[in-house]
Amino acid sequence: MATIANRWILQPKPNPQATLRLFCFPFAGRGAQSFRAWPEALPSAVEVCPVQLPGREGRMKEPPFPSVSPLVDALTAAILPALDKPFAFFGHSMGALIAFELAWKLAGEYKLTPECVFASARVAPSVTIPRAPINKLPQADFLQALRGLNGTPKEVLDDAALMELMTPLLRADLAVHEDYVYADKAPLECPIVAFGGLQDSEAGRMVSMRGSGTPRVSSSCAWCRATTSSS
Repeated sequence: MATIANRWILQPKPNPQATLRLFCFPFAGRGAQSFRAWPEALPSAVEVCPVQLPGREGRMKEPPFPSVSPLVDALTAAILPALDKPFAFFGHSMGALIAFELAWKLAGEYKLTPECVFASARVAPSVTIPRAPINKLPQADFLQALRGLNGTPKEVLDDAALMELMTPLLRADLAVHEDYVYADKAPLECPIVAFGGLQDSEAGRMVSMRGSGTPRVSSSCAWCRATTSSS
């Protein structure tokens, strides 16, 4: 059976009968193993293909990318052979930004469009992250800021040796996420489904309520302006 797997695209459970490939992009500091349980959780028509970025897990010896454009350029070449059937993208936080930028590049340069982009826990690319960047802070301040984000386990933050190993990756990934500068783009033609958490200070639910009871559209809704699809 032919495989699409390479160092970027993992294929933990090859499924030639699948009618859709779902490529999954992790959040800062994490890797493809974040999606290890997904093949069993989704319908058999979906083949889950986690994306393994440099600097983590099996690619620890490779330097991570500190900006999204060269990362997407390298990823494009790796993913093209796997786009021989309908596909969709899922990205969480930093991964949502990568998924969007990759979808836009594929549509513009190769006329390849995902069936859907699922964007979790990130404001739309056109919206500034509602906090100050932390990726260039001095180490002590950087660690304290990481604690405030509640995205890194306390056990990891308290392990000095592990944090020495992880810090270059975390700084690079957060630079991808925080230093991104949006350039006006033609909207994607595929649907974009955005997810925001009730307690997420960066990317809350798409419609929330003010204390007065007045509906307020949060920054997550700016994702709708990144697509022409009404689905």
